[in-house]
Amino acid sequence: RYAIQLHGAYDPVAATRFGVNSTEPLIVKPATGAAPVVSRLTIDPSSIIATAFKPSNDRKALILRLYNPTSEPVAAHLAWHPQVSHVCLSNGREEQGAEALADIQNRTLRAARGIVERTRKSPYRVSLVPKDFVWGSNAVAANYGMELLVASRMAGDPGFVEVALDNLHYLLGRNTFSISWVTQVGANPYHHPHHRPSGADANREPWPGLLAGGPNAGRQDPVLLNLPAGLPPAKVYADEQASYAGNEIAINWQAALVFLLAGALR
Repeated sequence: RYAIQLHGAYDPVAATRFGVNSTEPLIVKPATGAAPVVSRLTIDPSSIIATAFKPSNDRKALILRLYNPTSEPVAAHLAWHPQVSHVCLSNGREEQGAEALADIQNRTLRAARGIVERTRKSPYRVSLVPKDFVWGSNAVAANYGMELLVASRMAGDPGFVEVALDNLHYLLGRNTFSISWVTQVGANPYHHPHHRPSGADANREPWPGLLAGGPNAGRQDPVLLNLPAGLPPAKVYADEQASYAGNEIAINWQAALVFLLAGALR
């Protein structure tokens, strides 16, 4: 589902709130008891968005997840009504303790270093391994780049940014096909995305800026099934509109590409 909103200058906070409100609308349910006089929680500044406020899995606490949609670090102040007795950090498994943040950072950096090590051994300098050539493998490459950019903000290691950009180079032409998997970008872009607006108009070229799904060893469409047997995973691709398992356009891999490009611009 898509939604369009008219706006002026880009505001990441407003855009994020619009997206959250569109995908997670308020659910109205009957309630009992007196109406609360004040909000249970106030967050300052208002640019910080609460993406979850729920009971913990063990039902012994409340879990609050916060998101900063801006590109700059922000210190958030939480005002509880009434006051709570104890606040702590937790990781994604809801394990509490001051060590949770350090654990998240250590795991992220350890994974990033592993990605860097194997990418530097790849002839194409790409982070993908054979099992990554699935439906949307180009999104996997972009997500590796995104993970490395996040790690670079934690550790300031220029190697993380270098390898993130290696994945961008792969998407833009340093691959087994010497093809740019972004429409109308580069000297040899692909031309036939599985994208109905591009296929339905009279223009010679497709809409610009669309990232193809990429090579897919799963061969889940007739076009890929007709390719020769025994191809390496990185070669299972055909630039045909009918190849929905290789040339599909999807917002989740477009998002990873935008993140990666934004990191390159910084």
